[in-house]
Amino acid sequence: MAKIVVVSSSTLQLQILEKRLKEVGHSVACFASGLELEDKITTESPDLVLMDVFFSGGNGFQACREMRKSIRFEKLPIILCGEAEREDDTVWAKGQGASGYLVKPLEASKLLATVESHLSS
Repeated sequence: MAKIVVVSSSTLQLQILEKRLKEVGHSVACFASGLELEDKITTESPDLVLMDVFFSGGNGFQACREMRKSIRFEKLPIILCGEAEREDDTVWAKGQGASGYLVKPLEASKLLATVESHLSS
């Protein structure tokens, strides 16, 4: 299946996401910090990135915007995860280059459906 990079400051969140994604056959690389995120993503060569809007050492909106500047990450699906269920957050995420936006707490079925949708497009 696919290789997915997950970025979250929450150890519990990382464990849950890793477990859910591995259960359906994906390879998962988890990072608790956004430090050197671009280098980590380059090293890992993921098929999809799933990251919190806010995490240690970074901001998902900014990280997404920076990654989209590179031709290497131009088509890489990036899904941001945030606390708020406001339409403007979804619009802002898309404006920063995110492929999708999920609201926490993440519902397993919605998470997996979103991931599969972006992997197949």
